[in-house]
Amino acid sequence: MLKNTRSPSSITSAVWWERENWPWISLRIEKVLDQIPPALRELFVWRHINEFSYEEIAEIKDLPLGTIKNRVYQAKELIRRHMEKIT
Repeated sequence: MLKNTRSPSSITSAVWWERENWPWISLRIEKVLDQIPPALRELFVWRHINEFSYEEIAEIKDLPLGTIKNRVYQAKELIRRHMEKIT
């Protein structure tokens, strides 16, 4: 069984940092999402914001499961590249 090796104070600090910086991070993510193709953005939002399963998205879009997984991955890679340029 894995144990959490982080101390309570480091966890508290991490939570504080996230809360304090969330508006800034959120704005960056919104800007990046606006820069990726709408079709990829839609799938990314359904998967990672709305928490649809890959299977649910495939059924809604009437596309093969592998295609959905690939496009969500493409979206994540584009977002990652854009975020790296910003930082």
